[in-house]
Amino acid sequence: MLNINHEITHLSFKAKTNTKKPLICHLLETGMTTKVLLEKGLLVPFVDELEIYMKEKRETIVAFLSFLSAIHDIGKIHPHFQWKIGNEMQGMKIYEQLSFRHEQYGQDLIQNSDMFDMIPERLRVVVGEIVALHHQGHKTGDYYVPPGESLQICTNAQKEVLEILYRTFPFVLSSSKWRYTNGVASILSAIINLSDWIASTHGVFSENGYEDHEEYLNSLEKQAYQFLKNNYMLYQPNESRFAKAQKETDFFRIMQMTNPRSMQEHVIKLCKHHPTGGLTIIEAPCGEGKTAAALYAASHIKGSNGFYMALPTSATSESIHEEVQMLCNQANLKLPVFNGRAWMSEKDITIDADLWLSPSRQKLFYPVAVGTVDQLIKAAL
Repeated sequence: MLNINHEITHLSFKAKTNTKKPLICHLLETGMTTKVLLEKGLLVPFVDELEIYMKEKRETIVAFLSFLSAIHDIGKIHPHFQWKIGNEMQGMKIYEQLSFRHEQYGQDLIQNSDMFDMIPERLRVVVGEIVALHHQGHKTGDYYVPPGESLQICTNAQKEVLEILYRTFPFVLSSSKWRYTNGVASILSAIINLSDWIASTHGVFSENGYEDHEEYLNSLEKQAYQFLKNNYMLYQPNESRFAKAQKETDFFRIMQMTNPRSMQEHVIKLCKHHPTGGLTIIEAPCGEGKTAAALYAASHIKGSNGFYMALPTSATSESIHEEVQMLCNQANLKLPVFNGRAWMSEKDITIDADLWLSPSRQKLFYPVAVGTVDQLIKAAL
């Protein structure tokens, strides 16, 4: 894999400034991150949904999406981008007076090059648009085809990279029936963006390279898995996480209640009729047990991976902590409170310090938490 006898090969192209790591490594890291997220991480439930929309087998969907994530930066195989990051290549011509966006060039390659014939032609349009959106906020259209002999050099490198990526994540789409809707495209785009964010985070993957391709891929998979484990991003369905509370009698014993109330019994019936969950609105006077009913529903949604109790104020989020902690105790989970003043609270509500120092969007990957609504909105943004 790593022994190519050309003066400029795919190994000559870098992903970022000040790195010895070739671009192909970042692409493989991103694709492998997607694979682990879909097979063992938070994105497991998304595969269930995509099986319905895409009408493909699970393993095909995982391989296809891993490949899509891996090609997200294919547009960086261009002399202008390499020049921008300080990786000047002798004999590669650029137009310095022009601007350049690698994601737009990647879109052009995917939609118009015959190198991507493993993707159905109609789907290539959507895939190109998804790749173009993985750096949002930049205006479109800022790219150009490499001039002169640089075009053939880049084309050769692109072919080498695609051969490696497709060999790593092989797929054959068996159906042309699934609809390429905006909803499906949004899911695919989100998966690529999340995978790219993780793969680009310092320290997730080592700088070491490997001569053996399989050994290298195994190492990437282990490193991606370890990151998900360290950051509470592995998938564990609630029916497993809260196994000791699945029986009604056990749940109410854990919540220190003798018998469910009338409203709570109604919620239990709803959960049995709708095991995969849905929007449930409970309106009842204070003291009727709405919190316990909500906890029962949240912990009994089949396939769900944890929950977040969002309250309107810091005071209400802290006041509910003790009740939710009763349920978390049986799962050996600490229960953090995410609000503006949580760090000053006298309660033992913190988890490891690294989580508090992480970006705000990352801390809500923790499986169960209580907090304020604004924390949820900020994380989404």
